[in-house]
Amino acid sequence: MRPGQGILIGLPIAGFFVLVGIAVAVIFFIKWWRHRDYNYNDSIFGVWIGAVIVVGTIVITAASFWPYQKEYHYWTPVEGTVQDVSSRILPSGEAAEQKFVVRLADNPTLYGIQDTRAALLKRGDHVSLSCKRVWEFGSGEHGWDCRWGEYR
Repeated sequence: MRPGQGILIGLPIAGFFVLVGIAVAVIFFIKWWRHRDYNYNDSIFGVWIGAVIVVGTIVITAASFWPYQKEYHYWTPVEGTVQDVSSRILPSGEAAEQKFVVRLADNPTLYGIQDTRAALLKRGDHVSLSCKRVWEFGSGEHGWDCRWGEYR
């Protein structure tokens, strides 16, 4: 399994913002601690800003990684013999995209491929794909989007 872009790019960026928030809070807390005799309210405000950065980053990151199951964030290798192939035309803004739907033998799951090489697949071909589960709001049955692998 390989992590998706959200894991590879999103988590390090979120970690950076958490560290920045902690640094801001610590710097302003030290400033307040050194001058606590002078009623330095600006420093306490800086501590709150740092805390808001940390909490906000954690909340936004947690919301963007919904759902939390691993299959929605990692590319999983899938192999098998092709049982059926069909295609669907999907609207995409002002254009349209073609998506190929593959069902593998001994596996009732439908896998969606947005690569035109999937048009070459026939019943009985062996295919290996890299797939990630896709969550859709309001859908009880979430699908799989796949990257092209190879076929024999």
